[in-house]
Amino acid sequence: MPPRLTPAKVVSSVAIPVVLAPTAVVLVAISVSLELMSEAFVPMSADPFLVVVAADHNGIPKNPRAFLTAPGQAINFHRGTWHGVLAPLSEPGLFAVIDRIGDGANLEEHWFEDQYIIEE
Repeated sequence: MPPRLTPAKVVSSVAIPVVLAPTAVVLVAISVSLELMSEAFVPMSADPFLVVVAADHNGIPKNPRAFLTAPGQAINFHRGTWHGVLAPLSEPGLFAVIDRIGDGANLEEHWFEDQYIIEE
């Protein structure tokens, strides 16, 4: 039986711009719950931002990959997709976040024991 649809909410989120350097480290990944819905991030400026995603391996993110969005590109993560926190590269770092409304947690966090370095 497919999961029941729940209403969505739109909130704005301001993220602190990150500086790309060979020492930038990814520490956390977040997974949209497998039982709920997708999550979208829509930038309120035409600036690209950094996206980090990882494959799921028995409930643990593995092999993280990073990429830059096209200017003004929004991202919609399918439920169960491990992804990093919002990482704008310039100010203002303002996003509309489209998420679900309802009881229960809608994310899981995983802190990597190993450090991952993002390089161009």
